[in-house]
Amino acid sequence: MQQFNVKYSRNKSVVAVLILLPLLIFAPVVVLLVSLPSLPYWILLSIVCVVLLFSILTVTQLVKRQLTVSCTIQIDETGLEIQLLKHSLFYPVSHYKSSWSNIENVSSNFDPQLSVHFYQVSFRHPSRTINL
Repeated sequence: MQQFNVKYSRNKSVVAVLILLPLLIFAPVVVLLVSLPSLPYWILLSIVCVVLLFSILTVTQLVKRQLTVSCTIQIDETGLEIQLLKHSLFYPVSHYKSSWSNIENVSSNFDPQLSVHFYQVSFRHPSRTINL
């Protein structure tokens, strides 16, 4: 049996947060700006810049602290076992075990911007892809 400490994230959760959270932050601001009488250009630009900065910081922190979680991976002849080391709102199940027959694909990837190697593991049932 081999054991590794890595970071865990799921593609669908990360993509959902990257798309939905900025929309949820900007929607009330757009409604507010439309409902207000004509504002000076500098106030309008200031509001948009502050909300944009807030949105970027919120999404970045959420991805770092809740969507990318430390975990322990154990690999043996029967399969793969994942144990999350930290509780996350986005991952209610903190322990997952899979046989090799349930794993559809494992690919090794390299992110040149961060100079990081990671693995994508795709499971058959339940259908999901995770990054390690």
